[in-house]
Amino acid sequence: MPGWKMSAVAIASAISVGVVAVGPADAARMISGTQIRNSSVTGADIKNKSLTASDFNGSLVGRQGAPGTPGAAGTPGPAGTIAGTIEAIGPVVPTGATGTGANVQSSKAECPPGTVVTGGGYHGGVRTFIADATMSGNGYFVIAVNNGPLNESIQATAVCGIGAAATLTRMAINQRDVQAAEQKRLAGVRAQL
Repeated sequence: MPGWKMSAVAIASAISVGVVAVGPADAARMISGTQIRNSSVTGADIKNKSLTASDFNGSLVGRQGAPGTPGAAGTPGPAGTIAGTIEAIGPVVPTGATGTGANVQSSKAECPPGTVVTGGGYHGGVRTFIADATMSGNGYFVIAVNNGPLNESIQATAVCGIGAAATLTRMAINQRDVQAAEQKRLAGVRAQL
């Protein structure tokens, strides 16, 4: 038996020396990536299941899949506040010829109660210059300048929104403040001429 232990130790030593001697020789024969010509390695050269998705960096593109099922319908939005519109017409105001002192005038169309002004416009002569046109209070206010030798006129129009009583909101309007602001605008245009 003592001889047996000796032989086992000798055999184990011989195997380990052989493995160590073969290792560096095999390492010298390995190929690096710089030694491989581009596009020369095929699928048959790659070990199965050795590559992961990250090895492809998005270079693989397949066919687009079928569309998914449509989502559920959304909830309906709130009801609109404007159900329709009407036109309110202001007074026809004469504008005197240039140089008469009456060539700068204003007209205002007021929306009736229960409606809200949403916009407006005007009717005027061909030589009438509109110096200001804006929503004012619950109406549409226009200042016109007659630049011609003949008398003309100006007439404001307002577009008024109609809505359900529960949804139509209207700002509290101080008519005295609105009229004062309109007169100030009119005086400002007259002062520039």
